[in-house]
Amino acid sequence: MDLNSELQALLPGMNDNREGMRNFAIKKCAQLSAEIAPKLVELLNTKDGYLADSVAHVLQMMGQAAVPYMLHAMNATSDRKMRWSIAAILAEMGPEAREAVDKARPISARMSSVS
Repeated sequence: MDLNSELQALLPGMNDNREGMRNFAIKKCAQLSAEIAPKLVELLNTKDGYLADSVAHVLQMMGQAAVPYMLHAMNATSDRKMRWSIAAILAEMGPEAREAVDKARPISARMSSVS
């Protein structure tokens, strides 16, 4: 089974209203390769119940391995909400990830001047 198929199989559980089911799916998803991080980042803006929060937890659990993918997505998107979501997740991931956000701060500064 490829990464996309594995992710697709876990998404219903990550959006389930039962906490136990969500936690199981989150843990399983976090065990996937960090190469799936770009697909996860795309799901941060979803309006599907618990899915965005579950995705944020998965990215945090993936840790430093997901950081380069998240930074790339943050720099590549023009969606302001998406950039802030990614930056908030990175800020919660510890000193190394926060340092990465600080290095990307010029992007954040440009975002705030656009409003």
